[in-house]
Amino acid sequence: MQKTFTDNLIKNSAVIAISNKISLLQRKIFNFLIAQAYANLEKEESYQIDLKHLVSIIGFNSKNIAYLKESLKQLMTTVVEFNLLGKDKTSWSATTLLSSVSFSEGKCVYSFSPVLRKKLHQPNIYAKIKLSMMKLFSSKYALCLYEIFIDYNNIGQTPVIALDDFRKLMGIKAHQYTAFKRLSLSVIKPALEELSRIGGYKVEVQYQREHRKVVALKFYFKAIATKRPQTLTQQTIPHQALQQRLMKEF
Repeated sequence: MQKTFTDNLIKNSAVIAISNKISLLQRKIFNFLIAQAYANLEKEESYQIDLKHLVSIIGFNSKNIAYLKESLKQLMTTVVEFNLLGKDKTSWSATTLLSSVSFSEGKCVYSFSPVLRKKLHQPNIYAKIKLSMMKLFSSKYALCLYEIFIDYNNIGQTPVIALDDFRKLMGIKAHQYTAFKRLSLSVIKPALEELSRIGGYKVEVQYQREHRKVVALKFYFKAIATKRPQTLTQQTIPHQALQQRLMKEF
């Protein structure tokens, strides 16, 4: 029987604040793979998910399996740094996001490194990420900020983030958006607009400057009421064949 996901993903704060070298699709895949494995992280070393179910829940074109494989392979070779915002004062580490992955008999079988499994299982500091909300984002910058805001939801503000750390959190390469004006126009403002539209956040940004140059920033945010797109469920569309067709196409 296919596993049904709960909507809340318990995600270690250190794993939220990572050097975001991965794409939007890869971050969504990574989150869903954590959710699939979460209950068995302590007692099992590898996990599996039905391949058709995986491509369905991330809204991926199931015909382009070669691209999906490449995305998963990159998760095995991408080394990320954890706990960039220092929320967990006792923790720092780096590892790959996936240790292994394979496709066999319609299943995706995968594993995490021992370091990552320890972080993911019963974390001391964590946030609950809504998977149904995560699926709606079209920008990896907005999704990253959404997870960070959830992580600091109890105080409504992030710590002061050095500009270099912010660039790591967004996954921005050294040669990209070197002028802060371009970074603001191409990354920060579009991400905040999407957070307002999808996540229902009102956000203010405070900039710290040295000699007129922005060196750090801090976000103040508040959740506001918003109309969100209704997700397709068995309750909203009783005709199962029609539901499956609409979910596949849209």
